[in-house]
Amino acid sequence: MARLPRLALQVAPLVIIAACKPKITTDTYYCGPEELCPPGLSCHLGPTRSDDGNQRASFAYSCVTSLAAGDFACSENTSDREPDDEPALGLDLMDLGCGSQVVQEDWGCIDSAGDLDHYQFHVADVCAGSNPRFEVNLSYPIGAAPVSVDLLDGTGETLASGEICTGAADEGGVEERCITMPELPIGDYVLRIRLDPDGNADCDGACAFNRYQLRLSTPIS
Repeated sequence: MARLPRLALQVAPLVIIAACKPKITTDTYYCGPEELCPPGLSCHLGPTRSDDGNQRASFAYSCVTSLAAGDFACSENTSDREPDDEPALGLDLMDLGCGSQVVQEDWGCIDSAGDLDHYQFHVADVCAGSNPRFEVNLSYPIGAAPVSVDLLDGTGETLASGEICTGAADEGGVEERCITMPELPIGDYVLRIRLDPDGNADCDGACAFNRYQLRLSTPIS
């Protein structure tokens, strides 16, 4: 979340000129964990409209006036394809080639505590290179419930779970989780996205939802 600006104080001999209280304007700050905002502002969780009139999700939730704040709702277009609560129903990303990268154009959406999103993909080749590996990056706003990502093999066994990898200087209102593994053997795999089962920043259940963005890559060096 953005840091509050420092107040500039002018000091004259024996006289301190009091600074005026700054006015916090709408869209100045991102929502903190559990939809926290400065006094007088509320967290806007709903989709906004683009110039062409279509809905688009605001990725990092912002603090706006209470009248402008909208409730959470999944966007009309999302990267996940419901129903996908079972691995076999997940969106098929097809073959993941050596040195490739998959970036979802739309954000995924978890709309309740029990919602699961799955993505299937296939590794078809053994990759040459100095350091072939598999990487996943999951980004989500910190204003609602935290989201997790797990890598499953074709039998449904969990191979790895995402760990927090947000940069120390990141103040964009977004958290990141990453998975990095050596090259995956040829076979079928699934990514499972859900609310973090160990997370507790969900407004006591009142904000058990969130949006996310998913990126996959297979660097070879």
